[in-house]
Amino acid sequence: MRTPSRSARNRNLGRALRKANREAAKQRGQAARAAVVMRERLAAAERRRNERNELDHVNILENLNNIVPLVEQPEDIPTSWQEAYDTLIGTAVKLHLVSRPLARLPPVRRWSKPLLNAWIAATDRFGPDFLTAVECWENDKDPEPLTRAYINLLALPGHIIVNASNLVPAAGEVFIEHPAEMGREEQCVDLGNESLVERRSRRPEHIDPKETQAGGDPLARQAATLLRKDRQKIAVKVLTGNGVARRSVEMADLMQSMHLDYGKPAVTPDVEGEQLQLSQEVCEKELRDRAGTPGSIGVFGWADDMLLPIKGDDDNPLISGIAKLMTLIAEGNVPKGVAFLAVTGGLSALNKIPAEENERRVQSGQKPKARPVNNGQQSGPRERSQARG
Repeated sequence: MRTPSRSARNRNLGRALRKANREAAKQRGQAARAAVVMRERLAAAERRRNERNELDHVNILENLNNIVPLVEQPEDIPTSWQEAYDTLIGTAVKLHLVSRPLARLPPVRRWSKPLLNAWIAATDRFGPDFLTAVECWENDKDPEPLTRAYINLLALPGHIIVNASNLVPAAGEVFIEHPAEMGREEQCVDLGNESLVERRSRRPEHIDPKETQAGGDPLARQAATLLRKDRQKIAVKVLTGNGVARRSVEMADLMQSMHLDYGKPAVTPDVEGEQLQLSQEVCEKELRDRAGTPGSIGVFGWADDMLLPIKGDDDNPLISGIAKLMTLIAEGNVPKGVAFLAVTGGLSALNKIPAEENERRVQSGQKPKARPVNNGQQSGPRERSQARG
């Protein structure tokens, strides 16, 4: 066997030393990068804590236009479904009522320039705080910033658009009648605004046919409203269908009987197995695509095309914040208060038979024939309308 020469041994030793030095340098580089990443994570966590402490979700809506919002923030943040009902049912009803005047708006493409400017300015200022609140929940699991920010997001159209337009705001008192088995007294929701309603109620002479004005034929009025909103196909369906049932105690009792109370509190199951995953990019694309389509407002006043003025504004993070929240809702990863408001809907009763026939049934003591349609939320996490015969 041939013994390596001294020069060959030296070369082998040199290669081994160089390899060892490279490995050591690689490990030092990895350690340095890990230290940098750790410092960046600590700095990011500190920034999130500071941003969370600086968030003022109680007063942010008032700061947007110097008008005290009708929808107040709850004192306590719910941590269970029962607490969410107890704490937020009044908030949900008020959010719904305050947003009802928005149904009289034309599509966003036909908004006045001052109204558009007011809406864009408000979303520009609101967007960063909303995105920060979503990220606080995602990283720290603190339910308060996101719950309060979500309430403000739902209240945003009613607070900004109604006050920036000539719409007559909601006013008066509404009483919430809880299911009898809950043993709770009626709850009053006070909207106020009487003096503002009186100032804004002066209307010029109408040039539309009398049938489409207040007191005219309900179907004609509804069809005319839909035509002004570029929803011709829905207007035709309204004219050829039996229409929405008149609000009455009998109809409310019928809707209640179709949604059974199982007598037990809602219990969310444990999360097991592979879960639904949505990317933020897919959600953002969906929101931007829907922004170009006029539609009806949801239960809290949002409509898809309300995002149209900001869909191409990369500096406005509101769409990104809503998209990120959509991914969290899809995963079931949101505070209980957000989940409660996100699944809230408004029931409408559609006549199965002509309205006059339903009236005769009620007068003779029979149950009316109608089916419920749930109007969920628009723009962001939403429930599409569902009907049941």
